[in-house]
Formats: sequence, structure tokens, C-alpha cells
Amino acid sequence: MMEILLGGLGLGLVLALLVRDYRRIEARKREEAGALFGLLEPLMTDVRLKPVDQAGCQSIEGRLGGQFVQIRAVADTLSLRKLPSLWLMITLPGDTGLSATLDMMMRPAGQSSFSNFDLLPDTLARPAGFPEEAVLKSDDAALAPDPGHFRPLLRPFTLGIGKELLATPKGVRMVVQLAEADRARYGVLRQAQFSTEPLRPEWVLPLVDLLADLKDRLRETADRDTETERMTVHG
Repeated sequence: MMEILLGGLGLGLVLALLVRDYRRIEARKREEAGALFGLLEPLMTDVRLKPVDQAGCQSIEGRLGGQFVQIRAVADTLSLRKLPSLWLMITLPGDTGLSATLDMMMRPAGQSSFSNFDLLPDTLARPAGFPEEAVLKSDDAALAPDPGHFRPLLRPFTLGIGKELLATPKGVRMVVQLAEADRARYGVLRQAQFSTEPLRPEWVLPLVDLLADLKDRLRETADRDTETERMTVHG
């Protein structure tokens, strides 16, 4: 009986320690997410801040500058030839009126943890004036929107921080690089540790505005094309 009692006490102690450690880890995750989005959160309404998940992703969503936006920081450690990167994904969900996806990726190099670019079957011609490292793909080249819609958003890509620009029937997204992993730590310990400061509103808001303009243009073009087809059919 004493052995059973002591065993039960030992198991209870182990469980208590596990619960304590779990709560400590979850608290640290919330602090990390709060630190990254701390300057943005006061500017947002209907805000939802999500703790860091098992894959190291941090995210926040809500209305910012009049737009419902999802902002997510994703660590990409799949590339074997480069240092891991921390990517910032800014997404404006909602109907765009598109019938197909248009995806522009800079220097695609195989599978990534944040994009389905490699799964798109059709490669499109790169328009004049687009960065030489840009590759454009679609799930249906015949229905893909005009890549010219992307021109007003090319500056982050010419500056070398833009990674992906995506327009789908369900929304638009831009992916930019926040940081690279510490080279020394990753080289020795293979740990992707990033040094980042809180996201500054004056840096994020212009990107949100650009994406909102893109979404509006796509919607207006789709509505205009639909009206033209209707008039052609009933004209």
C-alpha cells in the first residue's frame, strides 16, 4: 500500500511539473507574439492575437487601416543551401472576382513552408519591367489575371525584400523577408534563431494599402468583364 501511495505521489509530482512547464512555454509564446505585433495591435480593431504555434509561426488578425488583414510570421527552415528565413505574410482575404490564381515568386528554389507556388502547373511569361528573378505561375494560364496588376507593388521586390505576391479568387497576399537566422548559431547548433524588432506601423501600413488597391483593381476588372459579357450576350 505504501509503495502504491508513493508511486501515486511521484506520478502526481511529475504531472504537476509538466503542467507548470507547459504553462511557462505557453506564456513565453504569448509574450513573443505580443513583442512582434506590439506596435500594431493598438491600431487594430476586432483584433485576435495568436500565440506562437508548434511550427514557430506567430500571427495576428483584425481590421487595420480600414481593411481586415491577417499578418503571420513564418520561419522557413526547408532550404538546405541558405540560412533559414523569417517571412512576413500579409493577407487580405475576400472575394477578388478572379477565376484563376496568379502567383509571382522571387528566386523559387523548391518547396517552401509558406507557399504552394511549386504546385501551380502553368508558367507565364515575365512582363517587361518585372525583376529578372521573378517567376510567374498560375493554376490556369487562360484565366489568369493580367500580371500588369502587380506593377504598383513591385518596389519591395526590386529592393530585395519581397519574396511572393499572390492573387487568388479568395484574396491577395504579399510575403516579405523579416530576418535571416543567426549564422553562427545555426552553423554550430542548427538552431534557427532570429533577431527581430517589433513591426513598425509605418512599414506595414503602406503594404496593406498596396494590397487593398490591388484587391480593388482586380474586383473592378472582374466586374467590368462580367458586365461586358452580359451586354454581349444580351446585346
